[in-house]
Amino acid sequence: MLAKSLMNYLKTSKLSLKFNEPLKSYTTFGIGGKASVLVRPKTKEELKFLIKTLLKRRENFLILGCGSNILVNDKGFRGVVISLRQGDFLHIGNEAGKLEVGAGTRVSTLLGFCEKNGFSGLEFMAGIPASVGGAIKQNAGIRKKTIAEVIKDISYLDKKGENRTLSDKDLNFSYRCLDLEFSVITGATLKLKKSSPEKVRENIRLFFNLKRQKQPLDKKSAGCIFKNPKFINTGVLVEELGLKGMCRGGAQISEKHGNFIINKDNATYNDILHLIDLIKKKAKLKKNILLEVEINILP
Repeated sequence: MLAKSLMNYLKTSKLSLKFNEPLKSYTTFGIGGKASVLVRPKTKEELKFLIKTLLKRRENFLILGCGSNILVNDKGFRGVVISLRQGDFLHIGNEAGKLEVGAGTRVSTLLGFCEKNGFSGLEFMAGIPASVGGAIKQNAGIRKKTIAEVIKDISYLDKKGENRTLSDKDLNFSYRCLDLEFSVITGATLKLKKSSPEKVRENIRLFFNLKRQKQPLDKKSAGCIFKNPKFINTGVLVEELGLKGMCRGGAQISEKHGNFIINKDNATYNDILHLIDLIKKKAKLKKNILLEVEINILP
C-alpha cells in the first residue's frame, strides 16, 4: 500500500489521477491487475515534481508508455504508475531543422508525421507497437537496424529528478538495451533525412507488410519474448523445439512466429510465465542454449 501521506498529496495535487486502475487496458498483452494509482502528468514540470517526490519518499513507481514489451502481474502493481500518454510527451515538432519528439508518442504516430512531412530513416520501425521512450530504452528495431541509429540526443530525468540531455556520442546502446543509469526519458531529437512523402509511405508499407507476414501483429502480445542468441533466431529455435502452437490456459506460443506468445483467450499472467519457462527449459535441455527474456516482467 502507498503511504497515506503520499495518497493525500496526490489527491490534493492538480495531477490527473485514477485509483485502483486496471492495467490490462494499458498493455498490449491485455493482462495486468490494478495499480494503486495511475498518474498522467501533462507537462515536464509536473513529471519532474512527481518524480522528485517519489524518489524522496522511496516509493515504488513504473513508467508506462504504450504498454508493449511488458507483462504485468494479475495481482496488480503496488505503487504509482506514470503514464506519459498526454501533454508535452506527445509533442512532435520540426524546428530549425531538428525533429523533436516526446517520449510518450507512439512510434506509429511518429511514422505518420514522417510520412506526411517527408522524413526518412525510421521506416524500419513500422509495426512496432511502442512509444518513442520505450523504443529508446529497449533500442528497438529489426535485425540489422535499431532506433539508436537515428538518435541525435535524448532528454531525461536523472536519479535526482533533474533534467539532463545526452548526445548520441555519449549514449551507450547495445542489443535491445540503452545502458544508462536510472533515467526517465522525456523526449528525443532525431536525425532523419528529407525525402518525398510518397517514398516514405512506400518504405513504411514495405517494412510493415514484411513484418505482418511473419509476426502476429493482429493478436494481443508484448512483441518478441526473448532476445536472439548469437547464432540462431529465437523464432526458428522455438519451431525446431516443436513448441509453436503450444497452449497454456488462454495463452499460446504463436503459430506464426515462435518468439511471440499471444493472449488468445483471457490469458493470465501465470499462463504466459508457464510458456516462457517451457521455452527456456526446452532450449537449455535440447540445444544447450540459455535464452534471455527481452520483455519486462513485473513480479
